[in-house]
Amino acid sequence: MLNPPQVLVVGGGVAVGHKVRQTVLQAQQEQKALTAELMVGRVGAQRKPPKVAVNKLFLRRLLTILSMCALLRDCDTRNARGLLSSASASQ
Repeated sequence: MLNPPQVLVVGGGVAVGHKVRQTVLQAQQEQKALTAELMVGRVGAQRKPPKVAVNKLFLRRLLTILSMCALLRDCDTRNARGLLSSASASQ
């Protein structure tokens, strides 16, 4: 059985939980209303995805990524050759 202080704590927790839930629901309703207001002007317009700017920075980053891929591929090939040669030498 719960003693009076425990009842107060549990009751307070339930009351606070209810208040938090009401506040969240109210905030969600306000957000829906704001979104509806913003979308009124954009009813027929669909957002197009932004185009990627292909410029010097893009090219430099792409070349860096591709050079990393080439290094990894070369390392894997060298390691595979090294493993094959060591395996054949041990036989």
